[in-house]
Amino acid sequence: MTRLLFLVLATLAAGPALALNILLTNDDGWQAPGIQSAYKALTAAGHKVTLVAPLSDQSGRGGAMNTDVGSYVAVNRVADNMWSVAGTPSDSVRAGLQVILRDNPPDIVISGSNFGQNLARAAAHQSGTVNAALQAAFLGYPAIAISVGLRFDEFDAKPQRFPSTIATFGPAGKLLTAMLEQLQQASPERLLPAGLALNVNVPAGWQPERGLRLAPLSTASHVDMHWRVGERPFDEDGGELLIDAVVGGHGHAGDDAHLFEQGYVTVTPIDGSADTWVPVPGLAGALEYRPDN
Repeated sequence: MTRLLFLVLATLAAGPALALNILLTNDDGWQAPGIQSAYKALTAAGHKVTLVAPLSDQSGRGGAMNTDVGSYVAVNRVADNMWSVAGTPSDSVRAGLQVILRDNPPDIVISGSNFGQNLARAAAHQSGTVNAALQAAFLGYPAIAISVGLRFDEFDAKPQRFPSTIATFGPAGKLLTAMLEQLQQASPERLLPAGLALNVNVPAGWQPERGLRLAPLSTASHVDMHWRVGERPFDEDGGELLIDAVVGGHGHAGDDAHLFEQGYVTVTPIDGSADTWVPVPGLAGALEYRPDN
């Protein structure tokens, strides 16, 4: 944890670093502005970047992957160093690590920049962006998931929705390259501990002087998908329901949702667990259950 504190508190004016071999993925699709901006920033910094990402938007798919043994998945080169995968973010990571970069393993896997924040436990577990990074960590690779927040008052902005998010992809890319340089300086041999990924969230319109903060995942649901009856009929025989994005809990002091709302970039080390022990009355007795002979 000491090295991670060094990372988030260090100046963004990092020194020169060796070029890295990077696998870049996301859940918004290979053509999304966030991943294309990250690709430009990383290659401009001198890194060798191979983009392997879903063919279409796979947001909210979490860690889903294709388990249809014996089936084939379309994987196509769409541009120099860029590949599309007809599957999920986790599928894309496996295609990249196990086939495309099999003979030239990457130094790190980066997922993003995502279109929208991935804060708190629920979002982190539902997010395809975060779970792509976790998939890489499970396979033994250092990984970073990076997301740029949405301002929901910009939902109907013209001529383009969420202009602040689009404008922040560039600064997020520069932040990402600076973080990589800091990680290299702190640990040239391995950028992150085995099995660990970083979940990074950048507020829309972020100002670098606001800085970064190390933060645990919030227990609050920062943004929730809420199902309700809309304008179309719905009765006892069924019908169609409308899905709304509802901005919910604001977190607790010091967690990622709270600090994000204060304008900080949040950095959360994750390993796929909630990392919380909650006492459950009666559970100890239940664990002693033995079936009758």
